[in-house]
Amino acid sequence: MLLSICRHTWKKQAYLLANSSQKCYPIYNINKYECFLSRYLSSSCYDKTQSNYSLPQKYLKKSMSTIALNNSITDTIKSKIPFLNKMKYYKYTMDDASLRLYLCCVELIDHGHFMEVLQLPDTFNSWFSITELHIWLVCTQISSNSREGQFVRTKMLQHCWKDVAKRMKLMNSEFQDRKKGLLTLSDSFVYNLYQYDQGMLGDDKMLAAALWRGFFQMQPVDMNSLEILVQYVRKQLTHVEQFETESLLTVGLLTFLPLREQDQEDSYRSRQILNEITKRT
Repeated sequence: MLLSICRHTWKKQAYLLANSSQKCYPIYNINKYECFLSRYLSSSCYDKTQSNYSLPQKYLKKSMSTIALNNSITDTIKSKIPFLNKMKYYKYTMDDASLRLYLCCVELIDHGHFMEVLQLPDTFNSWFSITELHIWLVCTQISSNSREGQFVRTKMLQHCWKDVAKRMKLMNSEFQDRKKGLLTLSDSFVYNLYQYDQGMLGDDKMLAAALWRGFFQMQPVDMNSLEILVQYVRKQLTHVEQFETESLLTVGLLTFLPLREQDQEDSYRSRQILNEITKRT
């Protein structure tokens, strides 16, 4: 099954790359807080019927990041009975935490700095690759925590796809192009999660290969950029493990380390963004 997913995704990526001159969207002409934060203040954002681009549930349930619970028959039956399907934390609390986690993956990252250091084109695809990588880093910490972790992961991905769909709409692309582009991104997203999980469990060579296939989309890449990204992922995995899972599932705030060792962490900027996220959610 994984092999069929990979083959299908490679075809999709080939199509995306072949049409990259037409399908790449610049990202710096968008008001960030209007795009990322303000829209979540209205209750309609949580109405699934409002979105034309909801990711199919089969994708949300598959994706350590990609680990799924092997529930027994008893657990499956309990999940269908409301009073037996209680979680450790309130669902509305975990829903709010999932939104904050996603906003941390987007707002705390200097995408322009990533593109400059890693020599990425200034396109929507590059923005999505950077965001996708940080979502995966968070998922490695929360998804193994039983049903609560899976619930938060699913909600975080729902916020992600709503965000992606609205960003595409802001770029005035045609409806069919947006729909086709979102399906391409969703296929590559699942494929990349499997790749990153495999690379994380292997040595640096396997991780570098996974990042080249997923993050760099199998394009020619400078070896120094690839080495920087491998070191970044390794140290971020260690850093994320220091956050208590309970805090991530209920509060939903975390920080990320700088891309390179010589880069100084802007703690003031991080505090300002975290305060803004907390205030608006």
